[in-house]
Amino acid sequence: MNEVLPRLIKSPYKITKLKVVRDDTGASVVVRVNDRGPYVDGRILDLSVAAGKDIGLDKVGHAKVTATVIVLPRLIKSPYKI
Repeated sequence: MNEVLPRLIKSPYKITKLKVVRDDTGASVVVRVNDRGPYVDGRILDLSVAAGKDIGLDKVGHAKVTATVIVLPRLIKSPYKI
């Protein structure tokens, strides 16, 4: 629970690392995606407690962020032929 790991909604990729930047403060953290989610409507990314603390979310609970893929190792194998 205290690792720097987020959950990311419905991605077609096995994204392993994201840079998450808090829009209002510019604080950033690099995280590794370990799960799918989030399970709250209107959200696309849930951060762990540790990642949230790194960008100051422990004080406010949630904020708008920009997430950028920094490592994209490979696509999940598709059942469709392209």
